[in-house]
Amino acid sequence: MTKTEDKVSEWLEQAPIKREQLANDPHRPRYHFLPPNNWMNDPNGLIYWQGQYHLFYQHNPNNPFWGDIHWGHAVSNDLVHWKDLPLALIPDRSPVDDGGCWSGCAIDHNGVPTFFYTGVKNGVQGTCIATGGANLVRWQKDAANPVVVSPQLPGYNQKDYRDPYVWCEGDTWYQVIGTEVHGRGEVLLYRSSNLRNWEYLHPLIPDEIRSQLGDGADICECPNFFKLGDKYVLIFSVWRNNVLHYPVAFVGEFKNLRFYPEHMQRLDWGQYCFYAPLTFQANNTRLMFRCPEF
Repeated sequence: MTKTEDKVSEWLEQAPIKREQLANDPHRPRYHFLPPNNWMNDPNGLIYWQGQYHLFYQHNPNNPFWGDIHWGHAVSNDLVHWKDLPLALIPDRSPVDDGGCWSGCAIDHNGVPTFFYTGVKNGVQGTCIATGGANLVRWQKDAANPVVVSPQLPGYNQKDYRDPYVWCEGDTWYQVIGTEVHGRGEVLLYRSSNLRNWEYLHPLIPDEIRSQLGDGADICECPNFFKLGDKYVLIFSVWRNNVLHYPVAFVGEFKNLRFYPEHMQRLDWGQYCFYAPLTFQANNTRLMFRCPEF
């Protein structure tokens, strides 16, 4: 076995032991999903696959605090009872993601489960790809990673650039990325025909509209963009002054590759208790997972 395979095998072997050791901890929720032990935060790569719900999540398997981020993995038939599966992503690919495998999404690409995640190296962030087998247990990182990095344009933040969300319309794939441009949180829009070569288009929301929106974001984190009925919904998490953190949602129209919000609302008014929500489609239903991160 490789070093990575050894780590995955050891983690899975220890998972039931750790759960048993912590079973009577009064601070562990009985209903909501938690890893066997140690740190977790953002839900990642949510996908309904072959009749089961797969939850991937940011996880530090070595310590009970933020950092050294891997992707944990669990599966459920009913969204209530969960089974631990092996670690999906490990930050072991220098110089692409040895600084962590951070937030992203999962898609079904012609029957091939595909991750889009944020790889970090020396503080610089970019979109990476990994593909999985039919059981979603073994994942192969793409040799072309990172497939997207921040536009090399004046005023574009080259480091705070993360959390890809990918979807398909017709024969074209689209991707949104959260970042900061000229001191204001932005969601950037890309398109691709093959998932490997991405063309940067522009900020998703026209500048003259974005400047009027009062969400207060210094950085837009964990964007979601999807059609719901005859409208489109944009959700992102507001990162403000490295102190305030909360999610907001916009409903509006998507035309000529621009999003025109008609309504905005904050998703939750609690402080540090609802952050980084991620949505996915399952059985004609849009489901949302979120993280009580702070």
